Amino acid sequence: MNRESTPYTPQVNKWLIAIAVMPGTIMELIDTTVVNVALPHIAGSLSAGVDESTWVLTSYLVSNAIMMPLAAWLAPLWPGANAGHDTVLWRWLLVLHGLIFAAGSLGVHDAAASDSPRGNY
Repeated sequence: MNRESTPYTPQVNKWLIAIAVMPGTIMELIDTTVVNVALPHIAGSLSAGVDESTWVLTSYLVSNAIMMPLAAWLAPLWPGANAGHDTVLWRWLLVLHGLIFAAGSLGVHDAAASDSPRGNY
């Protein structure tokens, strides 16, 4: 008996992928908004003009624009990225990066709150 083997194609739930990507995207938008709102404070702290402090936001956005396609290009080079059995690793990597980002944002908030003459926000 000759059976033709068909390659395994996993079922992809597009809504689940969208829901998984949304928290990271929302955190990115919030972080960009925070930097944009903080521009006058950054300018005052560095004794710089608003147009000079705008370079902080510009460099942040440019670094994001560079890293996003670079990460997409490097992702297939990760060992076992196309094997299908490393999806658990990718999930934990996404969660780990989200936690590191959240911890960094919380650290920035705590540093700003302790520096503020008004006390905690």
